[in-house]
Amino acid sequence: MVNKHDELSFFITYVIVDFTKNKMTYIFTYNDDNVKILQEKNDSDKYKMIKCPHCAIYDDRDESILVFNEDENFFAKIFMQNDEIHIYELKDLNGLNDQNWKLSHTFYKDYENPNYFIMSAVNSENILHIIRVSLNLDEIQILFKLEGKPIPPHVIKNYQKFLFLSDEFRYSQFELRKKDKIVTQNEFGRLYYKMTTKVNVQNDDKLDFSNRRKILLKKLTDELDVKCLNGRILAVNKLTGEKKYYQTTGGSPAHFEVDEKNGCVYTSAHNFFSVQDGVLYLEPAVIDKFKISDNELIHEGRFTTPAGYRFTSHRIFEIEGNTYLCTFGQPNRLFIVDTNNMELFHHEDINGDELSGKDLYQYINTREGDFEIIALEVSKDGRYIMFIGSQYIYIYDFIERQICKKIAHYFETELDVSMKDYVIRTVHINYLN
Repeated sequence: MVNKHDELSFFITYVIVDFTKNKMTYIFTYNDDNVKILQEKNDSDKYKMIKCPHCAIYDDRDESILVFNEDENFFAKIFMQNDEIHIYELKDLNGLNDQNWKLSHTFYKDYENPNYFIMSAVNSENILHIIRVSLNLDEIQILFKLEGKPIPPHVIKNYQKFLFLSDEFRYSQFELRKKDKIVTQNEFGRLYYKMTTKVNVQNDDKLDFSNRRKILLKKLTDELDVKCLNGRILAVNKLTGEKKYYQTTGGSPAHFEVDEKNGCVYTSAHNFFSVQDGVLYLEPAVIDKFKISDNELIHEGRFTTPAGYRFTSHRIFEIEGNTYLCTFGQPNRLFIVDTNNMELFHHEDINGDELSGKDLYQYINTREGDFEIIALEVSKDGRYIMFIGSQYIYIYDFIERQICKKIAHYFETELDVSMKDYVIRTVHINYLN
């Protein structure tokens, strides 16, 4: 969570939830001492947090957590025992001296040794470095150097002999069918900006946010007829360094999940476009299924639905001998997919049905409600799905097909704090232990 009074949005409050004890532990970093330390730094402005913490890696040996942020060149190491937070840039690590590294957003422990994790970063010359780092940050090995892009991969995940990277997450292409033209995301951004000035919605005080979006989207549809083109994921062979691209059936591929029992990898693709005030969803999202076969990925199926926009997180789980996939579509629809045929097995709306009877394309892009569910995780036995809303942590019982527990966000602490001073900033959650 982040304190509303923190002008830099830098001092994240970390929350550890213990379901067995019904206990929530808060690690507060926004306090006078920490603010003073940052203010005394000559370069304090660069620590302004633009987005959110994006992933966490837990080291049970010293009960520390590595936390990596989206679109930032620094990361944090949290020591739970004494509530200390240490801030690092890549140049602080032994052997990495370049001061202009751009970090990827999502990392995982090394498949071969859980005392290490695999990270990726792009340097000032757009060389992509794939790096193996010990969890205590004292051992570093550069595994590969590849030709990269100015923006680093969104995710790097390793499994068996492969490294999977979503290095085209923000390099989407769009077909403007009425103009018989293909444009990049940057080119499309310029067209969108021109549209805002052309219809002059920004300066019309009579229009609220929702109506401005509706007008712009109709103009885009009428004048351009936009279609998202398929994206690509990158697979690097850890043994040989060989790299291969595989096409997805949606644009902006992002996250990977691996089904170890059946040897499959599932990747999400979002068909969206970033704008200054958020994102525009141009088409429903897609999850593609690939079978890992020797040195190749074989496409075996896809899941998509007209009501499924932005599959931010997805998880694979097995229960009663069957394998399923779960994900949320914006803003609050839980989808459960049978991975055998990649068809919808069950769906459920959390906190009410917002989507039925709507023009989904318009509604998803223009809704102003603050209730949405992004982060989710599945228990190790596959029975329980945990997800987070603006007021509650929910636990959903897959067997019973119902929410079995709701935990209110609250503070049980002697510190003089109020929940009203904080907003939830969770993108992804991890079962750390």
